[in-house]
Parts: sequence; C-alpha cells; structure tokens
Amino acid sequence: MSNFNFNNFNNRSSNIENITPQAAARTRSLMTYTFGWMTLGLVISTILTLVFGNSAELFSYLVTVDETGRLHRTILYWAVLLSPLAFILVMNFGFNKLSFGALLTLFLAYAACTGISLSVILIQYEAATVAKAFGSAAGLFGLMAIVGVTTKTDLTSFGRILGIGVVAIFIAMLINMFTQSPAFDYLISVIGVAVFTGLVAYNVQQVKRISAESDGSASYMKLSVMAAFTLYLDFVNIFLFLLRIFGRRD
Repeated sequence: MSNFNFNNFNNRSSNIENITPQAAARTRSLMTYTFGWMTLGLVISTILTLVFGNSAELFSYLVTVDETGRLHRTILYWAVLLSPLAFILVMNFGFNKLSFGALLTLFLAYAACTGISLSVILIQYEAATVAKAFGSAAGLFGLMAIVGVTTKTDLTSFGRILGIGVVAIFIAMLINMFTQSPAFDYLISVIGVAVFTGLVAYNVQQVKRISAESDGSASYMKLSVMAAFTLYLDFVNIFLFLLRIFGRRD
C-alpha cells in the first residue's frame, strides 16, 4: 500500500469484530513489530537515563553547579530536550517520503534524546520514587494494552474525547506555569495519568485494526514505527505524571 496517510490512523473507525484468520495472523505480526519497536525505544531511553544520571562526568555536560549550589542547564541539555520536537515534525509530515529505515532511526534518536534529558530526574527524585513510578506506569500500560486488544467496544469516540483532554492538560500546564499552584499541579497530574492511560487502550485498538488490514508492504512497516512512537509517548507521559504524584507524597 503506497502513500499511506498516517492521519487516517486516528480518524477511522476501529470496529474489528469480523476479523478473518488471515487478518488475525497479520495483526499478530504487525503488533509484534509495534511493541518491539516501542520496547526498544524504552530500553534505549532507560539505559541513557541511567548512564547520564549516574555518571558525574556525563551529567556535567547537561547540568552544572555554581558556587552557591544552584543548578544550571547547559546548551546540550536544551538541545536534547528540544530536538525531539524536530523529530516529531519530520516523522509526521515526512511519513510518506521517508523510508522505513529513516523513520525507525528518527524514532530511536528521539528515544535517545528523551533518555538523556530525563537523566535529571535522578537528582530531582529519590531512586525508589522513580522506580515506583516506572513500575506503576508499566503496570497501567500493560493493563490498558490488554483492554485495547480484547475489548469488543469501538473506542473511536472515546479516543476523540481523550484527544481533547490532552489539549486541555497542555493548556492547564501553561496556566500553572504562571500560577505555580501545587494543588492545581497535583490535579493536572492525576488527570494526565487518567487521560494517557485511556489513550493506551484506544491506540492499541487502533494498532490492532490497522494491523488487520496490513498487506505486509513497506508503508505498513513504517506505520508500525509510528504506532510504536505513539505508544512510547503514552508510556512516557504516564510515567512522568505518576512521578510528579509520587514525588509529592515521598
């Protein structure tokens, strides 16, 4: 299938009740690739977070400490923090033109930059808090992924509502940058966990539907990377919101 428009991934109905055995086999294949790429991205992010967070020399390239003990983020930190925005734009708008290899490379580069930028959480939170947030995120993600695969309910309308919720969270976070309200921040974090947890089920169902239509072409292989990228973002957001919640309690 050529010139596949990835925007259709989020716009078409996800009703997949009458799936054939052949489609079921294709579904398992493409979903395996999707979760494989996602897992690879998370492994890369985790390794780089731990490496940079536990190496004083490497961490000094990201954050420096002045005589008063204040932390200052370096140009490299801002580069690895903001460069993923460029990756997102290139991956989405260049989906039809990029090769499978190029798309996968961009995703893994995004995961690497995210891992490096997240290394600062190891000085902001206790290791036990980070581990608890990561484990809880993994549990919630796994549970909702199972829901997305097994539910017979069409989650398309649900996904659209959650999409609006993501925009609302972003606006609320911008507002709280000025108000600096701890209570509001906690509320945003709780809603954020709920919204992105729900999106896991919706996005997994979308992956299942698209996988059932897969013809094994390069376009569908590229779609497995984009689907992995979407699920990767769901997981990272759940983790970060949980970290803010647990960090307040510990």
